[in-house]
Amino acid sequence: GTLDTSFGPGDTGIVTTAVGSGDDVAYAVLETPDNDLLVVGYTDNGANHDVLVLKYDSDGSLDTTFGASNNGMVTTAIGSADEQAYDLLIELSGKFVVVGDTDNGSTSDAFILRYTEEGDLDADWGTGGIQSIEYGLNEYARTVTVYDAGYLVGGSVTDPDMFMAVAIEASPDAD
Repeated sequence: GTLDTSFGPGDTGIVTTAVGSGDDVAYAVLETPDNDLLVVGYTDNGANHDVLVLKYDSDGSLDTTFGASNNGMVTTAIGSADEQAYDLLIELSGKFVVVGDTDNGSTSDAFILRYTEEGDLDADWGTGGIQSIEYGLNEYARTVTVYDAGYLVGGSVTDPDMFMAVAIEASPDAD
């Protein structure tokens, strides 16, 4: 129950990372096969929230080989609404998927994003690495796991309130 002092700057066992101009929130973390850490949530870009993925080395420092700017951070704006990521799954290939939802104030749509190991959206999957989950109601994705030849996304649908489970193929043509 004590802090691991080999992790974080100054051997504190604590890592904090400021990303945007407002709130930065983490919802899920997973260890990669090479003992790094992937963290997902959202960052405030000043106008709305964008999906945030951070990659840390095993000592708690940002992995400077990850992301387009090689700063250990990836932000993804799906549209002009608020986007938040709640869970992730790392594949054996190193690619990873992130689930969450967008909220434009009147409706919410769930999504699944697939990234390459380097942190780029996987352009060969879905529509440029993005697969929307829409039923014409408010959809919220909260968890993802491996399912048969793809992913199983769990969450909820409102109006009326219902549980949601959606199977999505992992093959590149999974539109």
